[in-house]
Amino acid sequence: MAALAVAAVTAVAEVEGRLHDADPATVHLHELGGHDTLVDIVGTAAALHALGVTEVVSSPLPLGRGRIDAAHGVLPCPAPATLALLAGAAVTGTDLPGETVTPTGAALLRASGARYGPPPPMTLGPTGYGAGTRRLPDRPNVTAVTLGEPARTGQEDVVVLETNLDDVTGEILGHTIARAMDAGALDAWATPAVMREGPPRPGPARAHQPRARAGAAGPRPGRDRQPRHAA
Repeated sequence: MAALAVAAVTAVAEVEGRLHDADPATVHLHELGGHDTLVDIVGTAAALHALGVTEVVSSPLPLGRGRIDAAHGVLPCPAPATLALLAGAAVTGTDLPGETVTPTGAALLRASGARYGPPPPMTLGPTGYGAGTRRLPDRPNVTAVTLGEPARTGQEDVVVLETNLDDVTGEILGHTIARAMDAGALDAWATPAVMREGPPRPGPARAHQPRARAGAAGPRPGRDRQPRHAA
């Protein structure tokens, strides 16, 4: 939780430092001057942690136009800090006047490692809504956040690890296969192979899920916490 909040504040400081050609440790963070901004950052980080969210997916962000009044005076919209924080994000232009994405929101999306696009395959969970006080001419001023569990499809990618072994006993080979299964492998086996000089040798191979770690216990279906999406 703390890491995400710190990352969001750090992202704002680094952008402000770059725009002002100053050390990020010395810049004045105008965006963080209000208590509501700190509440937004810490509250969002706490919510993602409490809900067990492991991935954030966002639709392309709508950008407003015109000018805004800021601590540095009148700035074009989107503000320079917002655009810098949105580097790499998917955006779309609108005819809406004024700010539609704040530096705080952009920093949170960046710190959370959000990816942009349609919602991934998932089983829908609860949805929350946050409404602003500003009235927009063509759409509700509402942000919707939906939780979901990754959907199980009929296909799943797996990684196959294999190697050739020489001078190994059957006891060691059996122990190796058992350890692979304990570490989360979907299956493990040994097949005989004829080496270049002719003698037969065992060649074990094991297949496991991409997130399982060889030599250490990986996620076990039905036992470990499942990842969650926020879209």
